[in-house]
Amino acid sequence: MRRNFMLPFNNRIEPKELESLFSFCHRIARANHFESLPIMMKGKGLNKVSNYNYRESNDPLPLENFMKRTGKEIDRFLMNQFDNVLFECAPNKRMKAKVYLRIHSRYCPDCLQSSHFYRLYWDFTYLTTCVFHKRYLIDRCTNCNKRVNVRNVLSSVCTCGKNLITGKHVDLMLPTDSLLFAQRTIYEAIFNESFSIQRDDGVFIKRKEFFELLFRFCVIIDGLPIKKESSLRGEDKYTFSSNSDIAVISRITEFAFYVVISPNANFNALYRLLESIAYEKPYIFTEKLKILKAIMSHEKGDVYYGEYSQSVTASSRHYVSRRRTITPLNQRHKYIGIMQAVKILGKSYATVKRMCELGILSLNITQTTENKRGVMLIPKEEIDRVKNDFERCLSLKQVREALGLEQKDIEILIAQGKLKACHGPGINGFPEWFIEPESVEQQKCYFQSKIPIVNQETFKEVIPGNKAVFYGRNDPKFSFIDLLDLVLERKIKGGILSREGRMRDLLLEKNSFFEYFGKYNRKHKKTR
Repeated sequence: MRRNFMLPFNNRIEPKELESLFSFCHRIARANHFESLPIMMKGKGLNKVSNYNYRESNDPLPLENFMKRTGKEIDRFLMNQFDNVLFECAPNKRMKAKVYLRIHSRYCPDCLQSSHFYRLYWDFTYLTTCVFHKRYLIDRCTNCNKRVNVRNVLSSVCTCGKNLITGKHVDLMLPTDSLLFAQRTIYEAIFNESFSIQRDDGVFIKRKEFFELLFRFCVIIDGLPIKKESSLRGEDKYTFSSNSDIAVISRITEFAFYVVISPNANFNALYRLLESIAYEKPYIFTEKLKILKAIMSHEKGDVYYGEYSQSVTASSRHYVSRRRTITPLNQRHKYIGIMQAVKILGKSYATVKRMCELGILSLNITQTTENKRGVMLIPKEEIDRVKNDFERCLSLKQVREALGLEQKDIEILIAQGKLKACHGPGINGFPEWFIEPESVEQQKCYFQSKIPIVNQETFKEVIPGNKAVFYGRNDPKFSFIDLLDLVLERKIKGGILSREGRMRDLLLEKNSFFEYFGKYNRKHKKTR
């Protein structure tokens, strides 16, 4: 007599929370003493599939009839229930292959030891860690390095014979705190209908909006030269797909998550990765920009548009390349051409070029996308800094007039640290001196406060300062600044005619000078 397959099972079991369909069917087979799940399912008109956890529209009706024997609704065991949340529209085969695992599987040994059933959320590509045990999910046998499937996980044994649950998994490192936070948030977003998260600009993103942005950013990051954790096993295949290994998916998902919630801190890094493939893979670059444009057109995409505009104008490549796919907002360019720098600084082309050679200005040479010619670009902020120095600081001529000293005297004061220069031959090789006005004013006040005011009647006989330096010709290091120091230290009597007088108009008392200088010359001869 033919058995009626619509009758309830003799031994009925209750499903676990968030248990997958395959796991539930597997436990039914064991509870009703079938040798295996395939034997129980044989003859039900079902296609041979590796994973029943997602139901396609063309799957046969007997699967649903089979579930009626359990008295449970089939939808609660399937990932299909999350389609409306994870996708903006009805997903096609390619989209589902990126988000759902259909052939290979992942698992947490600690979860299986506590309760032996397959969790539905292990089949979500986004989730690469166990949020409860804070460890990476396992997708490979640590003995043969083959990908595991749901049958291997539920039987606890790999095809090579290794126990997948009790075996040691020493090759997996612990996930970082930043990855665990991202994974926990994604887990909550999947299963919490009232989920929302606040972005760093204060805007709240709802559950469906979050996954719309996350999926698109994952697709953009897909294929970019990001780095995975070196301690994780797996190939260096940077592809956002259910076929990719844990290391790659973890890095892509984490990166995309933080771009979604913290665009101010992370979007520029994403754009730099995009720029890195612009010349080598222009078609892929353009396609990714189209996805980025869709993100900016999103209801919550304004902040990404602003970050994109800032990243574009901060990039030297934008100066010579066209952005037809996405027109950036009007932003102040951060790179300008060398001829424009000549006009802004009011210097010759040779002078600006020399400043670049000396390192005063940074020179970036980038290629155009049309004729591969090199274009010399200078960061705008450096031009502004140098221009501000030129406008704020005093030239050598102005310092000479302010202190009443000659060029060689001023250079000595700079070398002694009494005057502070921001540019000059002895500072960074720039041919002109530009000196801080504060240090000039400070030195001028010091001279005027310390050097006495004298007249022709103060001393019986005087000797001008310029002539006095001549007597020190035996010592090539002796300078007018040394003479000023002797007056300031009261070793020689002297002074200036007025407070506003030039330092070079210094007058010295003749007897005091020759008395000191006689000792100086005798000492100098002994040391020669």
